[in-house]
Amino acid sequence: MEYIIKKIKIIIAVFFLIIFLSLIVLGHNTIGYTGLGQMMIGLIGILILLFIYNKGANSGGN
Repeated sequence: MEYIIKKIKIIIAVFFLIIFLSLIVLGHNTIGYTGLGQMMIGLIGILILLFIYNKGANSGGN
């Protein structure tokens, strides 16, 4: 059961990573504060994913 939950967490993380990366790319193509806002949201999302990953890695993988 833990194996399935771990796989589901990985799939969700990859899904959000794709969304955040697409926000950065689309924001780069948009001129103005709207594009900057999209890129900032994407960057913050990637940093949150990195924080969650490191929190799990530093606590022994739990």
